[in-house]
Amino acid sequence: CITTSLSLVKNMIKGVTIGFRIKLRFAYAHFPINVTVEDQTVEIRNFLGEKIVRSSTLPKDVKVYRTPVTTMKDELIIEGNDLNVVSQEAAKIHQRSEERR
Repeated sequence: CITTSLSLVKNMIKGVTIGFRIKLRFAYAHFPINVTVEDQTVEIRNFLGEKIVRSSTLPKDVKVYRTPVTTMKDELIIEGNDLNVVSQEAAKIHQRSEERR
């Protein structure tokens, strides 16, 4: 219990001073995935050739953007001060783009 509280406080201090960043890469074999970022909304199109648009709205304290094509192709970066919120939003985007059976 004490180590959990200590870890939470350390993550809060690290989040305020440095911040947290999670990188997501788009991997595809045949159908290219189109991802657009507008304000706080991420839209995933043409996933496995589907016509369904999968969208996810992120909270205001989380910053999301795509890397330039010249730097790294097909990469989405999520940044924020709270580790739990940043990792939860990355997990939500990942779950939206998983194959459904």
